[in-house]
Formats: sequence, C-alpha cells, structure tokens
Amino acid sequence: MEVNGDNFVTELNILQNEVEGAAYIAIDCEFSGLLGKTKDDQDSLMNEDHTSFIRQFEGLRERALKYAILQIGLTFISFAKDGSASCTPYTINLTPLTDTNLFFRRDYCMETSSLAFLLRHGFDFQKQLDGGVRYLSKKEESFLYRKFKNQMHTKSEFISLDATAESLVRETKAQIEEWRSNLDRDGACDYLNVDTSNRYYQKVIHNLVESQYVGLQSISKNSFIQIRMSESRNSPPFKRQIPDADSVDQKKRTIYEKRIQLLDEAVGFRKLWDYLLSKRKRIICHNGLADLLFLFSIFEGDLPKTYNEFKNVLYTSFESVYDTKVLYTKSPLLRHVIDNGSSNLQALVEKIQITSTKISQLCSRVSLLDRGPYSIMMNRKNSHEAGKDAYDTAIAFLYYLNYTPHSDIEGCSNILFLNGQYLV
Repeated sequence: MEVNGDNFVTELNILQNEVEGAAYIAIDCEFSGLLGKTKDDQDSLMNEDHTSFIRQFEGLRERALKYAILQIGLTFISFAKDGSASCTPYTINLTPLTDTNLFFRRDYCMETSSLAFLLRHGFDFQKQLDGGVRYLSKKEESFLYRKFKNQMHTKSEFISLDATAESLVRETKAQIEEWRSNLDRDGACDYLNVDTSNRYYQKVIHNLVESQYVGLQSISKNSFIQIRMSESRNSPPFKRQIPDADSVDQKKRTIYEKRIQLLDEAVGFRKLWDYLLSKRKRIICHNGLADLLFLFSIFEGDLPKTYNEFKNVLYTSFESVYDTKVLYTKSPLLRHVIDNGSSNLQALVEKIQITSTKISQLCSRVSLLDRGPYSIMMNRKNSHEAGKDAYDTAIAFLYYLNYTPHSDIEGCSNILFLNGQYLV
C-alpha cells in the first residue's frame, strides 16, 4: 500500500489500527544523504580516532540532523491463532515542503551520491516532493505555536515612514476610499491592487491595512498588494478608523484560530509517529541505527548527544528493538544463511528464499506467509523502496523466529550494529 499526501488523512485511522494490532513493526527509511563526510573527516580521513565508536556515532548523528527522510517503509506483523504470520506493508513518501500559509522555511539537503543511488534504483523524486505526506517535528510545531500566540498578543503599531512611504500611504488611503465608495455599484471590482514591488513599501501597506482598516485584508503579489474585504459583502459596511482594542483582539483571535487549525493539519505524518510511540511497540529493523536516528531527528527535532542517551530514548519509546543484522550475525543456528557471505538485507532475503525451498520441515509461519496476499506484489518491487525493504526485514525476522528458541531472541533485543560493533 502506498500512502501519499492525497490519501494520508483517510489512511491515518487504518494505519493507527495496524499499529494497535501489530505484534511487531518492521521499519526502513530512504534518506537524502547518509555517506557524506563529517566536518572533521575532511581534514583527516586516516586518523584512527575517526574509526572509534564515539566518532562514528557522532558522525551518524550529525548526518541525521543534516539530511532528511524521503520515504518510510512500515510492515505490520501479526499472528493468527494457528501461529501463522501475516505482513501488511506500507510505503509512505515524505515531502520536506511545508504549507506556504505557515510562513515557515525549512532547509533541505541532498547528498549527490544518495541522489545517484536512488535514481539508479528507480526512485521517483517528483512523486516524493510534489505528492508526499507533509510533516512538522515537535520542535517545529512548538516554534510555530509560540510564534502565532505571540503575534496574537502583540499590539499593532504603525511603523515609522520615510517621505516616499508617507506619500504612498496618503495615495493608498485615497485609493481605498474611492474603491470603497464604489463597492455597491454594479460591476464594481471586489478588490483593489496597489502597485509596488518594493518589499519595504509592501510592508508599509500591510501595516496600514492591519492597523487602520477593520474588515480588510492585504495579500502580497509579485509586483503589487491586493486589498480585499475579509468579511462577506452582506456584512455591515465598514468604516476606516483606528480600531478599538476589542476589534483588534477579535480579528487577531480569528487569524490565530485559523493558524492553529492549519498547524494541526501541517503536523501530518508525525501524528502517526506520535501514536506509534504512545503504544510502545516492538520494532524490527536491519542495520537500523541510522533509521532510528533519522526518525527521531525528523519527528522530534533534535537528538541526544551520546549513544547511551539515545539508547535510553529507545528504551522509553519502544518495548524492544530487534536488528536482523545483529540477529543473523550472532546466532549460530543461522550460519546456513550467512555462511561467510554478505549480511546485507537483499543478500539475506535471497538466501532465505533459496534455503526455504530446500528445507522440507519449515514452520508454518514462513510457508503460509509465502502464500500471503502481499508476497507476489512485494517480490516485484525494487530493492531500496522503503516499503519493500521493510517487508524483507519482516521476512528475515520471521525466518529467524522459525529457527531459534525464544530465549535466543530475547538475548538479542535492544542491540544495534555500527560498523562491525555490537552496541549494547
């Protein structure tokens, strides 16, 4: 299932139900950058200190704060009473674009090697940027909320003007009066355009309308300001005046309420993230430290400075985290899968599929899963599509469950992997 900006609102309840009912949730992310050098790497690539765990974690943390998530894959694993498993995969495109009505800008970085890699694997950047699900981090939402609240309580004062601006104000007032006097005539235009491309003079006109005209609003265009009524034509006729405090407060409160509603809508995908955290689910990933760092960076807005601090965040956010790279490289019962070969996800799943056809005594979980409704569809997907990789991670995890005792998996929970090191 693919989720985008057009269907996210309608799919949100379904996704929340999937979270609620899942025994495990496999995740995977595609990033706008990952392999770039840290600022210190530029000067000394061969310094042994840079290969230490601390430096590696700091470098990965730095990239998670710098780059973005392009796509999130989620696969929800549930078990029937007979022990058979079902996997429901989702691919969610995320766009860094924000609603222009929020007047909020976000930096967006793309690493060229990541760009080339994703293009080679058929990633559709047009779909991601134009049609992806929008989001705000908790930090961004908090910033905008405080900004809107402060604007509501700030009294409007007319700004100081130079001689040219004073002349512009007088001319604009005269134009508004003339336009207002003709509003009731047949064929009258319901807006007034004031020509000026100078940003300072545009600000002057905005300030004039806000501070002296109740019932009017001003809208910036490329080379002019458009003034129109903010209330319906059936409202009582307005008068130009210095508005009293009550009318200013009411106007600002109306604007504030609209912005808060817009802000709630702009939270977007983070609503699902918040819901997932509230349920403290069991999470599965493959070589997933980067995925987890990026997720917390994108949706929380910041990251702990050390791995121990980040580990504590994981402990309080999820019931447990299982990394299939750790599970397969640590388990002696799965040497027939690794067999001194690669433990990357694609190689692992390919080996699992080959091995599954050779072993007759499979647990019913895998055999039933292979005949599930999504298996054929997902096998046709490209690798490095987040939904496909999350699904493959789920398959690898279920295969692991078939061949290892329960005590084995519990001993490997909450262990992540970073450049050959197990992080306990």
